[in-house]
Amino acid sequence: MKKEVPYDIIARVLSGEATTRDREDVRHWTEESDENKSLFEEMQTLWNSVGNSVLEIDTEKALSKINRKFN
Repeated sequence: MKKEVPYDIIARVLSGEATTRDREDVRHWTEESDENKSLFEEMQTLWNSVGNSVLEIDTEKALSKINRKFN
């Protein structure tokens, strides 16, 4: 039986919110097969590329603009 991909743990590792146990679990999972390692590397590449393109939103400015339209 094929072990499920631990997406939730991988997300914590990639976001920097992982525990030591999470990092160990992902390391062991990637060592189980070349397929797991390749999948993790692909997810890491995607995570990093998306992280670099995230827009910062000035919520105060946006709320002020909305309020002006309704008042």
